[in-house]
Amino acid sequence: MWEMYDEACPTYQDMLLSIQVGHQFLWDNFRYVPRSALSLGRSGHSLTHPRLLTEAGIESLYILNINPDERARRIKDKELQFIWRPMFDLLGRRTEMFTHIIYDNDISPLDLHVTD
Repeated sequence: MWEMYDEACPTYQDMLLSIQVGHQFLWDNFRYVPRSALSLGRSGHSLTHPRLLTEAGIESLYILNINPDERARRIKDKELQFIWRPMFDLLGRRTEMFTHIIYDNDISPLDLHVTD
């Protein structure tokens, strides 16, 4: 599991640097290449976010915090899980990513049992 950048990384270059530093740290210290990402904050839900993640080898994204109205609608419509296809018309399936919005936003990341 890997935590995402936040509002402190507002530019494309900052996002790339954060991913690079995070991946390098995980490789240098654990010889681990992440395939799942956890987004704790409300930032990072733009089209750039999943595109950069997929290009960094991330296959799934778990989102904890979203707008409460959006969460309620997705729960009602049973749409907490979806394939996010950013820039599909331009890039096709290359950047699609399994995405899951965590049902209970009071859950701790330590309660998750996600395996790569």
